[in-house]
Amino acid sequence: MNRKRGAMLLAGLCLIVFAAAGETVWAARRTVTLKVPAADSAGLATKVRVLLKGIEGVVKVTTDHNEKVAEVTFDDEKTDVEAFLTKLKDADLPAKEEAE
Repeated sequence: MNRKRGAMLLAGLCLIVFAAAGETVWAARRTVTLKVPAADSAGLATKVRVLLKGIEGVVKVTTDHNEKVAEVTFDDEKTDVEAFLTKLKDADLPAKEEAE
């Protein structure tokens, strides 16, 4: 009887661990490209990258000052494109999402 009870307890604990881990495993990652016309120098592209990386949920940011774009990979359960656009607008670096 004790062995059966121990096995049930272990199974229950495993279920709890997998359920808790499932939240992070199933979080959706998205990547968007933002057109940032004012980011036409390496310094401003760096500023865009630093601003966007400071937003919770942003995983990765790459910028290209020649193309004036920022590519942002993020957890869409923690943030969204509107947060990026607002952050950049507040820094006088207005942007818009590029169509895919």
